[in-house]
Amino acid sequence: MNGGQDRFCADAKACFLSVLKNARLEVHAQGGHDFYVKYPKWFTDKVQTFIKEK
Repeated sequence: MNGGQDRFCADAKACFLSVLKNARLEVHAQGGHDFYVKYPKWFTDKVQTFIKEK
């Protein structure tokens, strides 16, 4: 998961999705690096959905 306002040196799509077989990229456009603290409901919904799908 990636906050839309985060600034990373690496591209998450290129670095992680190509290596990890069972991965999905979720982006919260208003979130920074602590989006899981500011938006806990959004975070837990995304994690639970991912776990239930796989």
